[in-house]
Amino acid sequence: MLVTFCPIQFIPLQPSKKLYIGKDNQLHVPTEESAQMINFRYLMVFNAVMRHGTVSGAARMLHLSQPAVTKTLHLLEEDLGITLFSRVRGRLQPTPEADLLRLEVERLTGVAQSIENLTTQLREGHTGKITIAAASTLASSLVARAVSRFHKKWSGVQIHVYAYASREVIRQVINGQVDFAVLDVYADEAEVDAISLPDGEMVCVFRKDHPLSQQESIHVRQLEGLPIISFGDDTRSGLAVREAFRQFDIPFAPSMIVNQTVVACALASHDLGIALVDSFFLSGNLNTNLVARSLAPSIVFQPRVLIRRDRPPSHACEALIAELQVTS
Repeated sequence: MLVTFCPIQFIPLQPSKKLYIGKDNQLHVPTEESAQMINFRYLMVFNAVMRHGTVSGAARMLHLSQPAVTKTLHLLEEDLGITLFSRVRGRLQPTPEADLLRLEVERLTGVAQSIENLTTQLREGHTGKITIAAASTLASSLVARAVSRFHKKWSGVQIHVYAYASREVIRQVINGQVDFAVLDVYADEAEVDAISLPDGEMVCVFRKDHPLSQQESIHVRQLEGLPIISFGDDTRSGLAVREAFRQFDIPFAPSMIVNQTVVACALASHDLGIALVDSFFLSGNLNTNLVARSLAPSIVFQPRVLIRRDRPPSHACEALIAELQVTS
């Protein structure tokens, strides 16, 4: 992953004394006449270590040496006057102060990225960058097809697509680290607006030589006793399937649990069971020895675009969201 540092060099803070955690459980800065300057790059290194959990992981991400990362952390701790990490059994362990500081640094990173994107578009005109966080299945299907159509009209715009678990997708958009997110679960967050996209549905995927392949639709009752490949109960898909089985008093005991549609389809292609997955992935991605059949009663999914209310989308973002709304 390419990492670029913004042209911002320093962030002014007020303290010359140590930061502290107040009774409100927030990180506070004592008021002082003199102000010190914190190097913005120190904060970027800190954020990388917090995200990866190790110095080596942060070093690889930032294309720096491990000693350089370690030295930068020490310099940041000296500037702030607080301990950010301790070593527990040879591993870095963030302090409570580090956990609180991370929230502010992530917001700062999002703001800095927005400034960088804006200046690029102002300087070069019809160019820029769009960063998207999406649920894994949607990133490789709905988003990929929309980006393909968008790129034919906006070839000068660089697109960054990152696939995450649903919780991380929501966190990324709330913290302003992406321009918008695409998610297939409802997110009731005060900071974001949701834009509905075309519905998808749960389908059964299995080999062409399976006895059920002659039918256009598969009822849940017909799946009783058959090996099932499904998502876990920690996902909306898994819970929806379990509820469908429960409505017809059918035991739900999947033989295999997955967390990605592509994995479920791969297992089905090896005749390991019937994969119950969403339909978003199927267009153009289904293995030649597989077929997909609708599930009855139907289980509908409505993906959404999530965007921060205080960050109006650029014209390029609006054009890409429009492509998402028409992509089938």
